[in-house]
Amino acid sequence: MKLSHKITAVLAACAMVLPMTGCSNPQYYRYDYDLSEYITLAEYKNLPVLVDEVNVTEEEVQQEIMSTVLYFAQDKEVDRASARGDKVKFSCTATLNGAEMAEFREEEGAIVLGFESYGKDAEAALTGVKAGDTVKADRKLADNYPDEDLAGKTLQYTFTVTGVYESVQQEYNDTFVKAYLGFDTVEEYELRLREAMLTAAEESQLSSKVVQTWTVVLENTEVIKYPEKEMEQITGQLIAEVEAYTKAVGMTFTDYTQIRYGMTEEEFRANVADMAKDQMKQDMIVYAIARAENLKITDAQYQEYAEMYMTQMGFSTVEELEKRYTKEAICEGILGDLAKECVANYAAVTYSGK
Repeated sequence: MKLSHKITAVLAACAMVLPMTGCSNPQYYRYDYDLSEYITLAEYKNLPVLVDEVNVTEEEVQQEIMSTVLYFAQDKEVDRASARGDKVKFSCTATLNGAEMAEFREEEGAIVLGFESYGKDAEAALTGVKAGDTVKADRKLADNYPDEDLAGKTLQYTFTVTGVYESVQQEYNDTFVKAYLGFDTVEEYELRLREAMLTAAEESQLSSKVVQTWTVVLENTEVIKYPEKEMEQITGQLIAEVEAYTKAVGMTFTDYTQIRYGMTEEEFRANVADMAKDQMKQDMIVYAIARAENLKITDAQYQEYAEMYMTQMGFSTVEELEKRYTKEAICEGILGDLAKECVANYAAVTYSGK
């Protein structure tokens, strides 16, 4: 089972310098040697974790089926007053202390009654209306509204109802699953659904185990010293990556470091060694565990993880991912995932009993 792992930083750090070879060639390893003089690796076996048991109940399966049926429900316009569960379509304008707020004007707005998406006042005003009705309601914006000037302010809305629709659920049968879900029968769909839900539960449990165990390993591993060659390499990569990125997007180095790191260019360059140390500590732990456990990346694992990274990072093909980051950088990301999963699989598990 593969773990969803953030590899962007790892890939970015490796993409610019590593030669193009296959994962089967150990020369792609950044630390292809004994790291015991650089770190004292923390105990990583039998670390205690508390997780939920992997279990999918029939109730959960039925809830997922109902959610799917509701998703594909069709709106049917009705000639009656709106009620809870109905969709009300409208056009609207909004003012603040008498001044029109153009950014809140909508020509084709809609709400489903019962969710209070425009607040309690609008929910009440749009309940019991028919097409053609015009109603007014206040809407208080959240205190954490993105525009600080509007946060917590109350707008005055005017809604003109254009239609009232009820949700018509389709019958859940073989015809439904074939038309909307690509399965021939209900039995086939439910079998695949249970398998997918079980896989999701397993991945969630693994992710929880990884977070708990890796945090302990990272905190308890002691760095004795940092290897000079890799320190120079990573600090150079960090700076080069920022320079390449800012050049590509037409941004100044100073503007980028201020936005991304909250530092001036001078502060970034002065602190880049500390950033490199954080990355190096984690990398050395990964390689020390990989060496101790004799972790190897098979061709099948490479394809599996590369496809996962491809999807996560918005590429259409593995080839596109490899062109951007190189195969070796991808291998480093995979090795990190394998090391973390290895530690998680050694964990001493206690179940929460939920």
